[in-house]
Amino acid sequence: MTDQPISLEEIRLRLNELDDELLSLLSERRKLSIEVAKSKVQTSKPVRDAVREQQLLVKLITNGRDKYELDAQYITKLSTPLLKILSFFNKATCKTSLIHFKAVNLLLVLLSLVPRALIHTLLAANTSAARTQS
Repeated sequence: MTDQPISLEEIRLRLNELDDELLSLLSERRKLSIEVAKSKVQTSKPVRDAVREQQLLVKLITNGRDKYELDAQYITKLSTPLLKILSFFNKATCKTSLIHFKAVNLLLVLLSLVPRALIHTLLAANTSAARTQS
């Protein structure tokens, strides 16, 4: 039995499945972030926690490296914009004005675009890394 190469169509179908999984995970994370924001409002804690964000980034880098063989730069380039968006979302969630709710809705639209943008970033990063290794 010979190994058949995966067709471009099969690869794209799998990428589409992964995009859907990413959207599902982002949606779940956003819902939990809303709960965090509500808890912070109820307990009068500041919305942004720079120490927690730094710890999270370190954990993501470590897990990415140890579990998934991803380099720190790759994880940082993906995680930093996402954490900033979610932080902004939490701040907006804590506000009650209509203007902030409109910003949240716009942010949701932007979040729906993140996986495609991330894929383009990943492809560019992988191409650049491949050239460097050659």
